[in-house]
Amino acid sequence: MPKELTAEEVQSFRQRLCESFTKLFAERGYSAVTMRALAEDIGCSPMTPYRYFKDKDEILAAARAGGFRRLSERLDSVVDAGPQSPAERAELAAQAFLSFARDEPSTYRLMYTNLQPETAHHPDLEVEISRARRSLARLAEIVPQIRSSGIQPAAVAQAYWAALHGVIQLHLNDSFDPETKFEEIVAVLLGILLEGGRAIFQIDEPVRRYTPLPGQGENPGQPQSGEKTDDAEKRQ
Repeated sequence: MPKELTAEEVQSFRQRLCESFTKLFAERGYSAVTMRALAEDIGCSPMTPYRYFKDKDEILAAARAGGFRRLSERLDSVVDAGPQSPAERAELAAQAFLSFARDEPSTYRLMYTNLQPETAHHPDLEVEISRARRSLARLAEIVPQIRSSGIQPAAVAQAYWAALHGVIQLHLNDSFDPETKFEEIVAVLLGILLEGGRAIFQIDEPVRRYTPLPGQGENPGQPQSGEKTDDAEKRQ
């Protein structure tokens, strides 16, 4: 008779499967990640993963949900850090995105994959995506000039996210000129965004040059050795 597992043990094993999925997805591509491959990677019987997830699509959803949850926590910490100027908050938000992509490049790729366009069958994933969007919106909602502008704070936040996401994805896909330093690209982009926001929302605040995160000069978040990009599985 199988041993009765505690809730903590179940969650721990589910997390191991999600981590294995993320690793194998980066190394081999989605089509090569099978339930048997996951079992081999973590050292269990081929049928064990089915005790925790229905199929690999459910594991993909869980791994993505975990990524969005951790990103939301970083964004929430920016808002909860206390009084900040709009420019300081924008810089901290950029650092939250960039540091997350640097620390978890494979997870970041997975979060924005187009392999799972419909999330209705994965309520936990929908919750975490909504939470991430809400965390973004909070960054703009607490700026009085944005609230009084007539422009939806959520639209401002998502436009800011779109610019940061674009530069991160291009970087992860190794699309930039290798002779150009990534931290300088980010500095220019952030300066343009901050200056534009200051003009649009009439924020009377000097724009400071963005200070890159430690280690950005070494191109953080570059695809890890062994990571694979499949043309059939291009990210958004």
